[in-house]
Amino acid sequence: MPPNEPNKVNHEEDTVLAETKVIFNNEKEEEDCKKMVDLLTDEELEEVANMSYSYYSIVSTEDGNNDKNDHDNQLRYQTALKFAKQHLTTENFDVDKSLKRLRNSLTFRKVSRQ
Repeated sequence: MPPNEPNKVNHEEDTVLAETKVIFNNEKEEEDCKKMVDLLTDEELEEVANMSYSYYSIVSTEDGNNDKNDHDNQLRYQTALKFAKQHLTTENFDVDKSLKRLRNSLTFRKVSRQ
């Protein structure tokens, strides 16, 4: 970017991070979502975050830098929490069923891309 222009990517990341902030109904829901996300592998976590167009568009526009900084990790984690909450709600707050459904979604996405 030219030196006098504001860094558009960082502004977009800040906006997406604010929009991705998950509002939980209670502490148990938050704990369950964090538990789900923590059980994901790094590859699964990245794939879940990529389900969000906002996250995907920011990550894919970076300058080929594959090193994730703290801001990217926070954005990825928050985005994954958002999807964990959706699956948790769908499965009536059953963590095991929700995690299975989330992983099945990832499998479907991989198979459908081939």
